[in-house]
Amino acid sequence: MNNILKVLQIVNNNKKILLLTIFFIFSSIIDLIGLGLLIPYVNLILNPINIYNKFPFLENLSFFSENIILNLSILILLIFCSKFIFSLLINYLIYQNSQKLIHKLRMQLMNSFQQIDYFTYLKKNSSYYIECLTTWSHKFGNNILVSLLKILNESFNFLVIIIFLSLYNFKLLVLILSFLLVLVFLYSYFFRNILQKYGKIVNVTNEKITQLINESFIGFKDIRIYKKENLFFNWIKKNSLYSIRNTIKALMITNSNRYFFELLAVIFFVSLVILSFFNNSLIKLEISGILIFGYGLLRLMPISNSLLGSYLRIKQDSYVIEKVFNEIKASKKNKLKKNNYLKNEENFQKFENILLKNVNYKYNKKNSVTLSNINFNIKKGEKVAIVGK
Repeated sequence: MNNILKVLQIVNNNKKILLLTIFFIFSSIIDLIGLGLLIPYVNLILNPINIYNKFPFLENLSFFSENIILNLSILILLIFCSKFIFSLLINYLIYQNSQKLIHKLRMQLMNSFQQIDYFTYLKKNSSYYIECLTTWSHKFGNNILVSLLKILNESFNFLVIIIFLSLYNFKLLVLILSFLLVLVFLYSYFFRNILQKYGKIVNVTNEKITQLINESFIGFKDIRIYKKENLFFNWIKKNSLYSIRNTIKALMITNSNRYFFELLAVIFFVSLVILSFFNNSLIKLEISGILIFGYGLLRLMPISNSLLGSYLRIKQDSYVIEKVFNEIKASKKNKLKKNNYLKNEENFQKFENILLKNVNYKYNKKNSVTLSNINFNIKKGEKVAIVGK
């Protein structure tokens, strides 16, 4: 939750998030209507004689009366085509916003880095600034923000399918959800800290690789003269292999949940059929109920997979979120410092004279004093130089 709040603060665009949320809700409503129509549609195919007894509202719709199967088929097709088009639009908006955020972050961070004082700049290696402007900004937009928006979108879809299945068989839904939530909790509990660890290792190692590559080209001439090519090559090779090993481990955890949920979907559906066959009182369903509930479960599993996968990706990139968040905070302070500096510069331009009294100066790590008891007055327009022997 802390990571999500930091991401929202970095994005700092509540209007776009609100607009996307409205689109997500509207898409979920279309999905609910489509799922709701599947119940009479399946019953109509399996048992057309009793269709009006089970769904009397169909008799009140005059355009269904003559050819109900054809009309209902067309309506379902139109709804799911609308859902398809709307889903494409939502994905376009998600990726559009993520790419715009990458550009915004890079410009904001670049502007901030250009304004920091020299001593602050020296506290970090130049590879840190390069990594922040390239890899981390890109990862924040393409991985972190996209994952957050997918969590928001899939949460509404998850809720819609839960409502749909609860209206059909609430007891069975509670049983399945309880089992599902326990497994998801255990999966995320055991792997979230491991993912955070692997994510930090990968990002720190990639930062080192960037530093080594940067230094190997900056010092290209000296490296060739002193024949240190193999030294830099082996350093980069060692860190690259270390990064790859940890990346593979992280990808195995984040992507394996897909197969985990696919297996769960098959187990649930087969169990549903077997228990219904034995006429279990808890989940007694007709063939149409099995098909509809099975379809709902097959929809629920990929959504659960997407939710868990997005959450784990955000957890994996906690290190990036923390670093970018801190740099955005620092950029606001740098902007304030720049404004104060400009005010001081304006005041400086108005001076009439500069008076120095008993000024002393020595370099760091030097015992001897370079300047001792300097006293002089510089008037506006004069040029004064202090020259050493």
